[in-house]
Amino acid sequence: TWRVLPGQAPEAISQQFLDDPQWQEWEVTTSWSDMGFATQNIVSYRLDLNFGRQYDSLSMFPGEGFSTLRVFVLNSDGEFEIVFSNTTESSFESYEAGIIGERLVDLPMVGEQTTIILQVANGPFPDGVVFRAPQIGDSQALLGWLDKQAFWGIIAVGLFFAIALVNLSLWLARREHKTQLFLGLIFLIMTVRLFDTAR
Repeated sequence: TWRVLPGQAPEAISQQFLDDPQWQEWEVTTSWSDMGFATQNIVSYRLDLNFGRQYDSLSMFPGEGFSTLRVFVLNSDGEFEIVFSNTTESSFESYEAGIIGERLVDLPMVGEQTTIILQVANGPFPDGVVFRAPQIGDSQALLGWLDKQAFWGIIAVGLFFAIALVNLSLWLARREHKTQLFLGLIFLIMTVRLFDTAR
């Protein structure tokens, strides 16, 4: 079960932070407005895991959040390591949008029990949300999962692009019909947007 704490995203994870009584249980993909949080905010997410044994090599897909994201993992020595960040500390605190970085990251050696901390700042967006939770597992299994996601993304991009070309071709044949031009431009914009967000 994920727990959520608004207004706090420390660069170093302390026991005081973990023991804060304001942690609340929420579905990780619940929007901040639905949780009653301020629209301009920084929010920490926490997930305690029990693997049952120690793992030497695990990987993680960090997930997606609007718009800056940091991920900490508790290693086998009992210390939190930052394993992913798409922004600097100063940018995170000023709510500036992060830059998309490496998506598959190697985790440190973790014990039987570990904790994952996600920190999200919503930057220029009117609301905040984690719309895809982290995935943990063997690197090859995660790469296979990412390949499947990429495959369906390519199919969608190709379909939108084909619809755009058909409508633009119809407009070139009958220029008095502006509907095809507008539809073609709309689907072309959607193609570019989908390609950019699926990269």
